[in-house]
Amino acid sequence: MDRAREVCTAALALRRAHDVRVRQPLRELIVAGADVDDLRPFSALIADEVNVKSVALSAEIERYASFKLAVNARSVGKRLGKKTQEVIAAAKAAALEAGRSGHGGVAGESLSGQDFSLLLEPRPGVVCQALGSNDAIAILDVAIDESLASEGVARDLVRAVQQARRQAGLHVSDRIHVALELPGDWRAAAERFRAYIAEQTLATELGFEAPPPSAGFSTHAAEVTGESVRVSIRRAG
Repeated sequence: MDRAREVCTAALALRRAHDVRVRQPLRELIVAGADVDDLRPFSALIADEVNVKSVALSAEIERYASFKLAVNARSVGKRLGKKTQEVIAAAKAAALEAGRSGHGGVAGESLSGQDFSLLLEPRPGVVCQALGSNDAIAILDVAIDESLASEGVARDLVRAVQQARRQAGLHVSDRIHVALELPGDWRAAAERFRAYIAEQTLATELGFEAPPPSAGFSTHAAEVTGESVRVSIRRAG
């Protein structure tokens, strides 16, 4: 479970670094490295926590990234003197083993602690982050196609409707009628995921036009990821 939490922390950090909000679904998270198959029982939990469609496990870190061992020349130089440059030249080959063990043997010399640091070098186009143990990495697919973008809009709209429900003083279990006034490019996404929005918000009716003033709706303005929307809501029945 601690390892699963570490994976989630790394994946969420990658989302922040690439400015992808958590409510935006992504296609896949890959965890690559030593003993990652132990995470299989937690795959569904990880997928839900970081909002991805699937979690894949791989033993091959090198397919996605490599570790570079950066020798601290000042620390090593005090101890090894002229041999420091030989150690620095040999450091690259020792990087992966150093990541797994926490110490490195380079050019016949033992390095540990302050003598070196490990730098993760992703392959071109790979978005990844090392776990704290440096024996595994999290690789996040941050590409967002039209289907994923539409689902992200739908999830944002669910949140906006639920906020309007609270503002209207309605109970969380109340069936409701909802009318959404949306930017043009959002309407197609909302219509595509109409059934999902209705199910998540307990809406028995869901429309995309402003209701007439006499219809008894309360209307609430909301800003969702920089877009202005209007949510009109009333209790069903």
